[in-house]
Amino acid sequence: MEFRISEDRYKTIVKKRTRVLVPIMSVFILAIILINLHTAQIDQWLPIAVIVPLVMAYVGFGLYRNLRKQTRLILSYSLTVTDSEIIREQQNVPTLTISFMEVKEIIKTRKGGFMIKGRTSVDVIHVPSLIDDIATLEQRLETFAPITVVSRDPRQYQGLLYLVGLAALITSNTVSNIFIAVPAGLIAMGMLIWLFITVRRSKNVTVAARRKSWLYLVFAAFVAFSVYSRFLMWR
Repeated sequence: MEFRISEDRYKTIVKKRTRVLVPIMSVFILAIILINLHTAQIDQWLPIAVIVPLVMAYVGFGLYRNLRKQTRLILSYSLTVTDSEIIREQQNVPTLTISFMEVKEIIKTRKGGFMIKGRTSVDVIHVPSLIDDIATLEQRLETFAPITVVSRDPRQYQGLLYLVGLAALITSNTVSNIFIAVPAGLIAMGMLIWLFITVRRSKNVTVAARRKSWLYLVFAAFVAFSVYSRFLMWR
């Protein structure tokens, strides 16, 4: 039996988010234009009034194009449940299959989605709550393993780690105190290397995301150079 993302529910969520983000971005763009006009000389007003909107239009077009790509990617998601295996398929993402004997745990998240854990730590199928006929899906999954209900999505902790890594990266490049900047730089390096390994091993990311993951090592190298330079200056 095949289960797919509900297109109507997904588009409803996108519309709600757009109604919030568009006014915020419009105010932000207007503020940038006014600040630049206020700080510029009179003979610079015309170039600023022309260039800034063009740049913003280009950025807006890029965001719109990425949103369309993301929509196609999400709506291409399908989950096939047979009597002996669970198969996740998605555009530009390697197909992941977990057999009946390999299912170790099935978790139901607070939002109503599922995490199906297989033989190894990377054999994890993430099932979004936007799946059509999710009640039937839950019944089918119960034939593979008992479903554990959790109050928090386990991936929320990953979001906190990302914030810690970003804060460490900013701190290492902005704080002059070496006793703060160097430890922050080491933390940022560790997070970037961890992200690289995680993305490369994951079976739930696109091929393009795997290629771009090499940028994490590039940033890690820059941070390492910055930490080393500060250490030499301190000595």
